[in-house]
Amino acid sequence: NEIQQAELGMKREAQGFQSAEARRLQGLQDQFVAEQDPAKRAQLAQTIRDLSGREPVKPDNDMAKARMSLIAELGKQYAQVQPIGDDKKPVPFETWAAPMMKAAGMGAPARGNARPAPAVGDVVAGHRFRGGNPNDRASWEAVR
Repeated sequence: NEIQQAELGMKREAQGFQSAEARRLQGLQDQFVAEQDPAKRAQLAQTIRDLSGREPVKPDNDMAKARMSLIAELGKQYAQVQPIGDDKKPVPFETWAAPMMKAAGMGAPARGNARPAPAVGDVVAGHRFRGGNPNDRASWEAVR
């Protein structure tokens, strides 16, 4: 019985560490999504990779190299333009870059397991995306 209680205590402690790690990782992912500065996003992405044990995508073929070059170039353009949505908030890089990535036949920039941000005007579940942060209710309007 004493051994079982000790094992249960260790399991609970380990679960607490895992929960804390998951919360920290989620917080970093939320910061990454909200961050507009490409340099800070790169730092956050590296921290997320370090904590999760994931390696960055390696450009081992021409398509991957082209994608990385395009994203880098779009990042520079985004930093120069600093697009603002109708809601007077910065347009997320993923939203801004999606049409150009799609036109290049590459889809949206990679965001890990997250869904790609909707494009301005997209209708999802009866609401039209107005631009800005897709997680902000003010970025959506009901479709009549």
